[in-house]
Parts: sequence; structure tokens; C-alpha cells
Amino acid sequence: MGSIFTIGSSIHAIDEFIALLNKYKINAVADVRSVPYSKYTPQYNREKLNNVLKENQINYLDFNKEFGARRKEPEAYTNGIVDFKKVVNLPEFLCGIERISEGISKGYNIALLCAEKNPINCHRFFLVSKALVEKLGIKIDHILYDGSVINHHDLEKKMLKDIIIKNDLFDDYKTSLETAYEEISIKKKIKND
Repeated sequence: MGSIFTIGSSIHAIDEFIALLNKYKINAVADVRSVPYSKYTPQYNREKLNNVLKENQINYLDFNKEFGARRKEPEAYTNGIVDFKKVVNLPEFLCGIERISEGISKGYNIALLCAEKNPINCHRFFLVSKALVEKLGIKIDHILYDGSVINHHDLEKKMLKDIIIKNDLFDDYKTSLETAYEEISIKKKIKND
């Protein structure tokens, strides 16, 4: 068991972003963006971000192949749409799980980075964090835009409240939760381009 954070770069100025990482003593950033570049926030382009993090004694780790939502593997798709239930069993994804586990065991305080402001709308929550909790049993705290945190289980409860699920009267919490995750992944519909 261990713990990690997630964070969205959103439109933070780079110094605000570094301050958030320092606030939570994060010394390794695992970038889970499929394409680690942005014309709107160029301060988060892979090379620039890597340099700024290095200047602040924070390690930059590229996890786009392991944890990116846009997949290159044909077996990750069902009817041309990424199927997250398949993704979590891909060798590359499982390699990412192992890398995170090794980083935790070496004492790194890791934050998964994506661009989305709200974790509930991001694959760092509904794909990567979900898998890390299920496969490693780790504790995950999601750093919100204002700098506060919400733990993964509380974010799941919020997701259940936010998503109106037509569930059976006798569905248990776990079934309702899986249905909510399904709803989110259906809404995201990442296509094979």
C-alpha cells in the first residue's frame, strides 16, 4: 500500500502549479496526457514542463504510452471507441501500474498529471486512479484547482451523486459505482483516429 496524488494543470500559471506540488511535497510528476502538448497552455508542453520541474528538484515522468486515454493498440477499442475495461488489462497499462508501484516503494511522492481542471471529468480519475486503487490498493488524493484535496473514495461518492443512475432498488454500492464509471466513460467516447 502507498499513496499518490493527481493534479490537473488546467490554466494555472507555472509558478502556481509548482507551489501546489510543493504544498503536498510532490517530488515526481507522472504525465498521463496522451499528447503532452498544448497551444493554449504552452508552459505545460513536455520539454518546458520537464525543465521547470527539474529546476525545482521534481522528477518528470512520461506515462503517455502507459496511461494515455488515446490508445494505439487496436485491442483497446470496441466499435471504434476506447474501451476502458480492455485498457486496464493491456500490457502497456499494466507496465504503468508496475512503474507507479516501484516509484512508491522507492519513496517518491507522485502526482499523476493531466490537463483537465476537474478530476471527475478526467481519465486520471475514472481510468488510471480507479485501476491503481483496484490493483494496488493505494490511497489517492486528487488536488483540486483551488489547492484543496479530495480523496478518491469521496470523489467516487460525489460522482454517484452527480450522475443520475437508473439502478435497481437492490443494487449494492459497488454495482452503482461501476454503473457510474460506465456512464462517465461512455460520455468521454475517445475514438480511434
